[in-house]
Amino acid sequence: MTIGEAIGRRSEGPSMAFLPPALCLHAHTRCSLSKRQKATEPASMLLCDYPRLHPINMEKLRWEGPGMPALIRSRTLEPKIPALSEVSLRMGSILSKAIEAVQKRDERISETFRDARTSSVSLKLVAISVIAMILRMLVLSALTVLRLMQATVNFCNAKIFNPKSKFQDEEDTSTESTDDSSSTYESHPSISHADTKQHTKKSGSKSSSAAKASSYEISPGLKLGSKIFTETEIDGIKQIQAKIDNLPSSEREGLCADWLSRIHPCEIGAYLRSTKKCSVEEAWKNILHSAQWRKSYGVANILQENSTTLEGFFAGGTREVDWLPKGSLLDGSGNPCLLYRSAAHVPLGRPTDEWLRFFVHLCEWARRKHPTKQVVILVDRVGSGLSNQDPTVLRELVPVIQNHYPQLVGRVCIAPVNKVLWIIWRIVSLILDEEIKEVIELIEGDDWQEQLCMHFKPAALPVRLGGENNIL
Repeated sequence: MTIGEAIGRRSEGPSMAFLPPALCLHAHTRCSLSKRQKATEPASMLLCDYPRLHPINMEKLRWEGPGMPALIRSRTLEPKIPALSEVSLRMGSILSKAIEAVQKRDERISETFRDARTSSVSLKLVAISVIAMILRMLVLSALTVLRLMQATVNFCNAKIFNPKSKFQDEEDTSTESTDDSSSTYESHPSISHADTKQHTKKSGSKSSSAAKASSYEISPGLKLGSKIFTETEIDGIKQIQAKIDNLPSSEREGLCADWLSRIHPCEIGAYLRSTKKCSVEEAWKNILHSAQWRKSYGVANILQENSTTLEGFFAGGTREVDWLPKGSLLDGSGNPCLLYRSAAHVPLGRPTDEWLRFFVHLCEWARRKHPTKQVVILVDRVGSGLSNQDPTVLRELVPVIQNHYPQLVGRVCIAPVNKVLWIIWRIVSLILDEEIKEVIELIEGDDWQEQLCMHFKPAALPVRLGGENNIL
């Protein structure tokens, strides 16, 4: 039987199903190579181990009977085509090299992608760090503005400083003692003192029990700063004066009775305005609380300490604060003006308690020296940054000023203001009362110095703020 017949039988019936696929393939190949012989040779071929492509003995196929193959050993024949094992080995070697090259390429690609991912992660980390730093700066700026807003709630967020300044005249050097402090009160056309001698004591003498808060006669037109007291407010002031005069001696123990006896009507009005709907009872409760605090904190002793004065506190160092010359405002109100240099402040440079006693001294002087006035604060931000902010002192100071020196500040001017602080202020101002927003004024833009000169006299402003003053 020839190879062609064998292949024909492979396609005719299931009898060739016993032939291995490799054998059929080799037979077909040999048949193709033996076209000139017209497929007359016996069905002899190279029987190979298909998985390994390893040549073994030659086999001679002879078919006996319909569909029953018989495998008879015959002599070994030389194949007429190259051994499949050599071709397989060559192809395997080529494929192995190709696979190795592909694997190396894949490794290089993986390393490239891994490096790219690492670089991408590094860039992302850098971007996140930058964004976090920017957000931190924004948050700190927002907190600074919020603390400033909190310090100005109810118009009582002032930082008032000692009167001993280069520009204060000789009559401003007061605070000799607590008892003769009533002589520093400014006269007001709507207030007449019933008996001036009754409130003027000699140094070292005790306060007289005959002094009464109602000794100040109030007439219409009384005002604190630029705002005139209404009839309702004046009536509330008179009611509180009566409560002070009728306070039993037993209840005066533990209170600063001297302060209660000489409290100015405008100061009573400040407590009244700081309450909701001008509540007399709430204002009276706050006044008693302040009298108790003054006694326990020793305000009278603080006023006599040289270390809390402007010269004593900043001795040998740069002054962070100073008073502007008298009459520095262009509005003619006569309100005292305080300059605060935020760039000169060094946080944690002093204990917080020293700062607090210093501020109490100066706030007390401002109330006694200017009972009918409100202080205007000019915050100089030239060269200032986040490193100059001191929230620790502010946290301790704000409650003291808010509770015991209400309505002390009439206006706060902050200049210059950058875009970040301006945006934060615009956002924060959405939740603030109109009265508070009227107190704080942020000055920004390239012409901020010209804007300052619209509020203050150029002769009073420092040169760095666009003025002509070379001393501050």
